[in-house]
Amino acid sequence: MADLVSVVSAAIVSGDLIIGLSDGGIINAGRVQGPQGLEGPIGPIGANGFAGHDGNTIRTSQGRPAADLGNEGDFAINTVDIEIFGPKMNNGWGNGTSLRGRVSEAEKEYKRGDERELFGMAPVNPDPMSAIGVTAPIINTGTETTPIIGIATELPGTVLAGVATTGDYNDLTNKPAPFDPNTLATVATTGEYSDLLSKPTLGTAAATDATAYATAAQGTTADSAVQPGDLSTVATSGNYADLSNKPDLSLKADLVNGKLDPLQVPDLAISEYLGEVASEAAMLALTGEEGDWAVRTDNGQVYIITGDDPSDAADWIALSYPASPVSSVAGRTGDVVLSNVDISGLGTAATTAATAYATAAQGALAASSVQSVSVTSPIVNTGTATDLTLELATIEGGTY
Repeated sequence: MADLVSVVSAAIVSGDLIIGLSDGGIINAGRVQGPQGLEGPIGPIGANGFAGHDGNTIRTSQGRPAADLGNEGDFAINTVDIEIFGPKMNNGWGNGTSLRGRVSEAEKEYKRGDERELFGMAPVNPDPMSAIGVTAPIINTGTETTPIIGIATELPGTVLAGVATTGDYNDLTNKPAPFDPNTLATVATTGEYSDLLSKPTLGTAAATDATAYATAAQGTTADSAVQPGDLSTVATSGNYADLSNKPDLSLKADLVNGKLDPLQVPDLAISEYLGEVASEAAMLALTGEEGDWAVRTDNGQVYIITGDDPSDAADWIALSYPASPVSSVAGRTGDVVLSNVDISGLGTAATTAATAYATAAQGALAASSVQSVSVTSPIVNTGTATDLTLELATIEGGTY
């Protein structure tokens, strides 16, 4: 049985799992993430879980981690001195734990060769348990309730599955069952509607051509159309007898040869002038009918018959006219002929003939002519040069 060595610490550095052993050894278990597996079927959506607390993580630092790096419960790896700190408490990171174990003779020999950094490099002739870079399987030699985690000191070939070295699909276990076309429903291969299950029950309209029905626009028009029940009887019968509120035609006039029957036409009332009378008694002695009229010379008014009895003064009425605002002219009444003496304020020009005056054109010429009173020089009357106000100057060689 292989000697057991327990794991005392583990950390991920640059994507590799670094495991610290109880005997001081360190193992680089390689990349944590394995190759991409086959995509499985999408499972049902589960119910939303309760909100969890923020998780912790492993951080890295160049030297001792700063006090403000990370949160409580986090780990930190000093990648310079290869030591791990944590979990972080409320008072800080505390002291770190070295991830370096004992150094094998091979490592020492290697280090003496070129003094290179040894972390992550495979040593010459390494010790299986202490050489950095050696990947070994982790085993549990205890129980599920009381596990004892250790690392095998040997790397048996049975650790890897057969497919790891063959790459053959047939070497996989738990392979998905191959697709069986016989498990498909009939409609999957026929595409026939009749092969569908749980089909809806269609009405007779489903088998009728769309042209057998009115369009949506026609249906809207029909909704607002007048229905026969909304019409009166005469709208569909066209019978005069079905009309309501018909006029009484018994009182209408009949036509005789396309003309009104004279017997059905009432007498026309025609006003007639009955002449002039000199008194009321003479007016009441006139023979006439409603609308006839006469002139009374005794008072200058016109009278018209308004009743049935022209001999009754109450059946006559005098027509009234607007009163004239002029009662007399120059103190005269009746037919007035005025003369210039009847109009006060007139001058003598009013009684003088127009021929006694110059015309307007003559007056305009007179207004622009030269008047003698405006010329003071005697030359106007004498025409003598000596009467000029400016004497001629003496001209050299003689005088004028």
